[in-house]
Amino acid sequence: MRVYQHIIDTMAIKTTLNSIPHHWVVRELSERDYGVDLMIEIFRKAGTNKHDHDYYEATGEVCYLQLKGTNSVLEYNEEDETLSYSLEKKTLLYVEKFSTPFILIRVSVVEGKEAVHFVWLQRYIMEVLDFQIPDWRERKRKAKEGEEEKEQASYTIKIPKSNILPAMASKIERIASRIKYIEEHTEFHERYTTIKMHLMAIINQGEGYTGYNQLKLELNRIKRFHTLYSHNNCCIDSSCVQDLLEYLVKAEQGLETPTELESFPHNFNFGLLYDENMYRISMEEFLADHEGDTAY
Repeated sequence: MRVYQHIIDTMAIKTTLNSIPHHWVVRELSERDYGVDLMIEIFRKAGTNKHDHDYYEATGEVCYLQLKGTNSVLEYNEEDETLSYSLEKKTLLYVEKFSTPFILIRVSVVEGKEAVHFVWLQRYIMEVLDFQIPDWRERKRKAKEGEEEKEQASYTIKIPKSNILPAMASKIERIASRIKYIEEHTEFHERYTTIKMHLMAIINQGEGYTGYNQLKLELNRIKRFHTLYSHNNCCIDSSCVQDLLEYLVKAEQGLETPTELESFPHNFNFGLLYDENMYRISMEEFLADHEGDTAY
């Protein structure tokens, strides 16, 4: 039987799809009892073809969406500019098991007043729920006299009013990039440790240094970290790696003589990126706050 709520759910999916960039790949999942309705795969513009049409390439950046539709106009809390939604505790417990971002989508399908809002649930749990209700995982609800205490079944999630599609699609792209970013940054940190050792060896050994081929190989490996270079806040991208490679060619030919690490192009910024893993969460919070936004 197809009940009215099923129709609302279908309308919510259509409204959401109409609110996101067409170049994202959207996959509908059949096993929706677990709280995942759609999976989004982010594609990023890679260039323009001979017909002047944009083309896009895969990024490996993904996120899950849970859609909650309503046929009512959404009401906002005037005090804190949020939208309240009650979410089952079992869903929150399920969501926090994942590293892939889970995004709750609240959708009004009222004709002429459609609205699509979102919140990153894992980050909301970490920054809001864990802070405001530290024992939310075990908390019991107050029972009436003579009744046995039971676990609290749901919690109110406050979705920022500013988290709206399509205007904030770039925020979902940033959220979806986080796991790939961490993966690439972890490898970057490991490989750049080796690269710094090679750079010091060039300074100390001068013409006696023989590791240029190995050093170039390491640099070409980190040059492919597209997500890391698209989303870091250290002014480092693949062109910086190319600048360092070109400098090393000159050093190998005797045309450049580095005397300290600062002699190498972008050394300071590479150092910032190298250390970024130590303060990623606080930096994300700082940047969001600076822009009047939230990380979630």
